[in-house]
Amino acid sequence: MISGNQSIGDTSRPVSASPYRMHNPMQHYDWGTQGSEAYIPSLLGFDPVAGVPYAELWMGAHPKAPSFLLVDDDEVALDQWIAAHPQDLLGTYVSERFGGRLPFLLKVLSAGEVLSIQAHPNKMQAERLHAKDPEHYPDDNHKPEIAIALDSLNALIGVRPCSELAEALQRYPEIAGFVGSEVSNHITHARLPTSETEVDQIRKLFKALFIKAVDEPQVLNQAINNLANRLERQAAQLSETEQLFLELRQRYTGPDIGLITL
Repeated sequence: MISGNQSIGDTSRPVSASPYRMHNPMQHYDWGTQGSEAYIPSLLGFDPVAGVPYAELWMGAHPKAPSFLLVDDDEVALDQWIAAHPQDLLGTYVSERFGGRLPFLLKVLSAGEVLSIQAHPNKMQAERLHAKDPEHYPDDNHKPEIAIALDSLNALIGVRPCSELAEALQRYPEIAGFVGSEVSNHITHARLPTSETEVDQIRKLFKALFIKAVDEPQVLNQAINNLANRLERQAAQLSETEQLFLELRQRYTGPDIGLITL
């Protein structure tokens, strides 16, 4: 496969009307599938390397890992090929609107482990973060996503409304105790919020959760253990979320904030 570290190739040749063969880079994140379970090698028709996780296949012009085109027996990076021929490859409208860049990235994901919590900025936030800290925010674009499941998939998307968060804090005192009475009471005793105040309350809750998780990981771990032990002893039938929590706790035994944000 082609890596993003290869040479750009000669972009001076004219664009052909015929299709180009495209070689696409892979990302070997730890959560990718391995061995006989590795979907991406099966999709591409090669044998996986033992012990190597195959997490993502990228098809696009992202500068971190662009696809490469075979142009007259030469491999040319797609982002540089587009930069050299923006209107021929993107058309006038797309080229002008997106500054001569391909405005999407197609990925094939193959997850063997639970993925980390992700939150994508909107366009205004992305531009501000990129200008302030380009090392950690190298892209000034927002990242709206469309996901299509090719096989079985369990996905948790979005944040619960305040009413459900209040119920969860009352039902799971281990979480309420970890986040602190001031924040948890603000959620559980709040009047019916407007959309604006609801966003503010949710922000305060998750800010408190993540700050304390970083500052006091052992306290977080103890709260998770207390909750897991209580649910395991519970005579009543567990909910789907509670069962998922216990299953994930068996695999992630450290102070993982994702376990109490289900």
